[in-house]
Amino acid sequence: MITDEERRKRLRAYEIAKKNSIDRGVELTPETEEISKRFINGEIGEQEFFLEIWKLLGAPASLH
Repeated sequence: MITDEERRKRLRAYEIAKKNSIDRGVELTPETEEISKRFINGEIGEQEFFLEIWKLLGAPASLH
């Protein structure tokens, strides 16, 4: 469980990252959106969030 303040921080960071991605011409996939939503809501932690993102990017298991 995370605090409302932590949830707000995570949401703000997500919004900035999403805007930066769009500015670079990169659209987030539905899978990325779902992982981000779970992270923002505190369903998964930072380590699992990045692990899932790396998997989506096709990174070799040795990098996970």
